[in-house]
Amino acid sequence: MCAMVFKSMSINIFMMNLLNENILYFKCSKCGMNISPTLNVARCKECGGALRVIYDYDGLADTVRVKLRTKGRMSVWRYWDLLPLSRRARPVTLLEGGTPLIKSRRLSRMLKVRLLLKNETVNPTGSFLDRGSTVVISLIRRIHKRVCCIANGNLGASLAAYAARSDISFRFFVTRPIDKGELYQMSALGAELIFSRSYDEALKQVLSDEESYYVGCDNPFLLEGEKTTAFEIIEELRWKVPDWIIVPCGSGGHLSMIWKGIEELREIGLIDKAPRLVGVQPSAFPLLKLILEGRRPLNMNYEVDTIARDLVLEGPLMIEEAAKAIRNSRGVAVIVDDEEILDALKLLARYEGIIAEPSSASTLAALMKLLDNGIVDHDEEVVCIITGSGLKTQDVLSYAKRPSASHPLTETKREILRLLKVLKRAHGYLLWKKLMEEGVSISLPALYHHLKELEETGYVKSQVVRCGRRIRKVYELSTAPKCS
Repeated sequence: MCAMVFKSMSINIFMMNLLNENILYFKCSKCGMNISPTLNVARCKECGGALRVIYDYDGLADTVRVKLRTKGRMSVWRYWDLLPLSRRARPVTLLEGGTPLIKSRRLSRMLKVRLLLKNETVNPTGSFLDRGSTVVISLIRRIHKRVCCIANGNLGASLAAYAARSDISFRFFVTRPIDKGELYQMSALGAELIFSRSYDEALKQVLSDEESYYVGCDNPFLLEGEKTTAFEIIEELRWKVPDWIIVPCGSGGHLSMIWKGIEELREIGLIDKAPRLVGVQPSAFPLLKLILEGRRPLNMNYEVDTIARDLVLEGPLMIEEAAKAIRNSRGVAVIVDDEEILDALKLLARYEGIIAEPSSASTLAALMKLLDNGIVDHDEEVVCIITGSGLKTQDVLSYAKRPSASHPLTETKREILRLLKVLKRAHGYLLWKKLMEEGVSISLPALYHHLKELEETGYVKSQVVRCGRRIRKVYELSTAPKCS
């Protein structure tokens, strides 16, 4: 008995030595309880809330400001003082982070907005999740023999790579359809794939395995790595803040941690204001929007048909935190349909040379909708985060082959086409009046801009006619029969 107690104490001391000495405590985001730092807890034991790692910001401020204002190689570990791993430990790294923030000149001209793309597809396994995997694997590699993950394909591929680098085994539980590219990637990296009937069955099996360390989307150490996306964006902008940052929202972890990163930069005095955040989900799974509207359903159907599969998760664990981040930043949630995502996916490939997975392309689709609805102004600076590579998603390449119009078919354009189908033929002012009556908020100049683009893409044709003493330009669908 004494030997077991001594061994347990030795392990706990060893774990404490792995943690950053500047961590004060873990704070439950739900009940506010402070918890002593440890590697053995992922959520609050009292209420099940997500845990936030709280550092000694006052003590770190001067050191961090000096370091980050001195030029250095961009990477996740550039921000080591604000990550949970002790400097006495050695990180497991594949040179993740330091991803480019690209000035999108062609799309900026097309959309008439200052657009920047944070290209996370160039991370080692093609996903932003490498930022979290390097941190969590660095912390647990000398304590646990195996790492486990359930259902999330991009996270599984990322953890498999860092587990292979650390010489520990990795087990992935498949509970729902996963892109073949992600499964091949995990298999090539030596992962053990186990097919389970349900998420609950897999979780029960994982938690009963004492030799395994389970990493879910809510793991606080994984999440701490993800916040470095925000650090890099702001540093690459020379400590200036964009007006908007648009993030795909699956579990909600990345979005909520981008907000935590922004808060930490303000806490240590590197910035004095914050961007507004946008969370994007597919229209088939609008959970984040429903939460923000106070209409969260008791049972949300996650077995939906959408090409943005990574944004549909059973019981997304950080979705409430994402909603809180959007509220605190005065941001919005946006839903986009598959057609809008496909348009955005093709534009990213053909205008910027980025092959993104559909979930990632949703950010550009959301921006087009926000511009269309007048929520984002054309003189504002916007960062769209492209979170993952489309090269893992085989059907993306077939999507990208389909012909693309020069101008995306946005929601407002679809409303105009629908109205023209009913009216057969109409001048611009009549269309504007009918749209306003139906609750579509749009200015008259914006309507004429949409009509011009619909003509350029071949959906609509126009003709100048005399109406009494007035000369009017009338519009009709290009496939509709002419009206006399």
